Amino acid sequence: NSGLDVDANSSVTSLTVGHTTPVSIASGITLSGAITVTGGSIRLDEAGTLGSTVSMSGGTLDADNSSTVSGTLTQSGNITIDVKAGETLTYSGAAVSLGANTLTISGGGSLVSGGLTLNNADSKLLLNSITVDNVSTSANSLGLDVDNNSTITALSVGHITPVSVASGRSLSGAITVTAGSIKLAETGTLASSVSMSGGVLDADNSLTV
Repeated sequence: NSGLDVDANSSVTSLTVGHTTPVSIASGITLSGAITVTGGSIRLDEAGTLGSTVSMSGGTLDADNSSTVSGTLTQSGNITIDVKAGETLTYSGAAVSLGANTLTISGGGSLVSGGLTLNNADSKLLLNSITVDNVSTSANSLGLDVDNNSTITALSVGHITPVSVASGRSLSGAITVTAGSIKLAETGTLASSVSMSGGVLDADNSLTV
């Protein structure tokens, strides 16, 4: 559909999204309320602020312009955040815990979130051509799957965390390991700086650091 066009500060108390739905918020303007996404996508194609809480059990948060999400984002299923190349999505709500789900981040742009946490044995972060500012672990997890060149500015590891970088691809940034392990399970390149005060660098395949 043609979605929502927000030209002045407004609120939708309950917006339920199951299909591709542009949400065009003018620069300097805020949309408040609550959004539930079960499928499809929210397409943010202007520079305003999405101040609504966003509860996602599926679907995609798709940023085609540099914009801000200030409401709390919660994940209860496998979801995607897609940020267009050259653009930055700034999330200023409460930190996102993945739970027993996969979070895919793609698109070629940058996600500034303040923190994504792998907090469950089934938590998985899939990166496909993206820059992410901060990721940490609070439990053993399924770790990171890097399908195309990506960067995590600060990755903090204190638990068993597989890092699977596809052949011919690289993960850049900085990793701090205090305990647990980084389990390198594919043949790509770990191009991040690695600072270890404990834990294990575990290579289960021939690869390069």
